[in-house]
Amino acid sequence: MTRYFLIGLSGFGFFAIIIWAASCSRSTTTGSGEYLNLSPNVHYTGLESCQSCHEDIYETFLETGMGKSLYLPDPALAIEDFGPESVVYDSHSNFYYQPFWRGKEMFIREFRLAPDSSTDTLYLRLEKVDYVIGSGHQTRSYLMERSGYYYEIPITWYVSRKSWALSPGYDNGNNTRFDREIGEDCMACHTGTIDFVKGSENQFRKVSLGIDCEKCHGPGQLHIERMERDEIVDVGEEIDYSIVNPGKLEVQLQFDVCGQCHLQGINVLKNEASVLDFRPGERLKDRFNIFIKQYTPLHNFGIASHGERLRQSRCFMGSGEQLTCITCHNPHESIHVTEASIYTQQCLNCHSDADAVMCGASADLRAVEKDNCITCHMAKGGTRDIPHVTFTDHKIRVLGDTAQTEEVRRFLRLVCMTDSYPSPDLAGQAYLLYFEREAAGPSILDSALQLLAADTYFARAKAEHYAGRNAAALRSIDAAIAAEPADVWRQFKKGEILEALSRPADALKLYEQAYSARPDLLQAGLKVGILTLRLATERGPALEKVRKIFSDCLKRKPFDHQLLANLGFVEMNSGNFSAAHELFSKALSYQPDYLLALENMVILQLQKSDKVAARNYFDQLLAAHPNYAKRSVLEAMFE
Repeated sequence: MTRYFLIGLSGFGFFAIIIWAASCSRSTTTGSGEYLNLSPNVHYTGLESCQSCHEDIYETFLETGMGKSLYLPDPALAIEDFGPESVVYDSHSNFYYQPFWRGKEMFIREFRLAPDSSTDTLYLRLEKVDYVIGSGHQTRSYLMERSGYYYEIPITWYVSRKSWALSPGYDNGNNTRFDREIGEDCMACHTGTIDFVKGSENQFRKVSLGIDCEKCHGPGQLHIERMERDEIVDVGEEIDYSIVNPGKLEVQLQFDVCGQCHLQGINVLKNEASVLDFRPGERLKDRFNIFIKQYTPLHNFGIASHGERLRQSRCFMGSGEQLTCITCHNPHESIHVTEASIYTQQCLNCHSDADAVMCGASADLRAVEKDNCITCHMAKGGTRDIPHVTFTDHKIRVLGDTAQTEEVRRFLRLVCMTDSYPSPDLAGQAYLLYFEREAAGPSILDSALQLLAADTYFARAKAEHYAGRNAAALRSIDAAIAAEPADVWRQFKKGEILEALSRPADALKLYEQAYSARPDLLQAGLKVGILTLRLATERGPALEKVRKIFSDCLKRKPFDHQLLANLGFVEMNSGNFSAAHELFSKALSYQPDYLLALENMVILQLQKSDKVAARNYFDQLLAAHPNYAKRSVLEAMFE
């Protein structure tokens, strides 16, 4: 049973091969033992440590979608069109995008054209592509890394269309350009080993290429050590408990191994855990729970909804709930080299009653489809989350009029796929995350507030703050800080709440505490600088203090347009016009519509008595912000 929440809707190789099922009714018991590599003292060793003993599997796995989930750009492997016509235009933001190669390096050109011109460029930005994300079976998207911070590139190659378009979620006025942060949750499902900077949004010390063996088998250190000591287990007769074999796990634990990535949704972490804490063989819900967004019509499915949809199948229920992903899929081989007859044979292992009519299709259709069960019983269609793709729905059924189409979708509810009986508080946390990450409407926030427990203080403080209930939010955040006084994010949130309550001096103290404890928390450094200037009684010392804060922050993140523009403001008010101009210009090179930089550029040029340049920047400001509230104030400065 799945519980729904419907509220507010107004060197050595080491892996034993996964047992690839020959029948959907096979046993998946784990025996009486316990896998020893679940211990936190057993370490990950990396993909290459499998190769020497499992060369064949290693080579075929590298060709799978998992093996190709993240890799370096290489012109020799390009499937995309890089011709002069490969340009994507976003009419909402008036930006053009063009991919190209410069030698062996891939770049994205972002630009704007002058009105009524197809050649005159008003704005140009070049960004190097550092990673390709996605196997290329459906899409290829791209990442860039800057000073350890990872971001998505705003265009994607869509294989079925053989064309470029805006990346998923960037259309309809939602183009975040090069600022969409790639966090731990996202990266964890495209790589094997990563070293994430805890407490950051998108900073990593290390990112490995592609999913590796240990994602499904768990850490291999113990197994390698035993193999080195010749402690060999005959896996045909017994289970080797030094390394997880997913094929030997009970059904739910098998689904948990696949579900860590193939249940794409909202991850609600348990006890401040990380998604990286999960180890194959554990229950996923002991580390985090996954909530998926359910839409009407209910037959809509997502690109990573495989396990969710499979469990809705009559085949799954009819198998005694023993049908799993590896009943049909060999995870060590690409689906694109697997013969269709292999999948049909899995069907016939169960549907083999000689006296029953196994197929109601006409003889002609069966001949055309070569008796391929998949063609008729697993619909292909677009997905609810990724545009321009055609994917196989894993809900096995007799197809009627339920194949996914381009129907108008309406959000219905969040459904927990990892726990049949999640607490209301857990669901409340999921609704809050949904609101935060996707700017969902007020009804979603209402759902969070109704479901969150009274003593889930930090989550309640955030939800109350978002809802404008700041007096209640202050009480909640005080309780949250009392529970965990060293958590800098709680201090930072209290600062935001105090600002909303028009208590900037008290807010500044909280921001200073957070920034002192975590100098890499650049949001806190920015807040300290802004409020210090706002509250300063002596201009000179304040400017000097804030110059140091912003300069230190920029050493960590030299491309941050907010830090650049605010340091430019400091330099302008210190009389350093040349430095200010350089900083404002750099900020605008990253964000040409950034209001603070444009405003201050106008003021700077007027202070330099260059009214022509000031007018140009003012026109640029009005073009980007036609409803600019302080228009009359700036216009008066020209007189």
